[in-house]
Amino acid sequence: MLEEECEMARINDDVDLFLKTSCILRVSEGHLQKEVAEMFGVPLRSLEWWIEQYRNSGIRALVKGP
Repeated sequence: MLEEECEMARINDDVDLFLKTSCILRVSEGHLQKEVAEMFGVPLRSLEWWIEQYRNSGIRALVKGP
């Protein structure tokens, strides 16, 4: 499911959602959060927040809204 959302974000040129889902996917593949944060150039705390939000509320929590 998350892989599909990541691909749709890429296709739709939703850079923010693509970044978030890509990071979460790497963590789910077994990479350390610190490594993923460095790999993508994002603050570790942001990555931790995205993961928490995704776990609690799913993909909707990652989508920027009005």
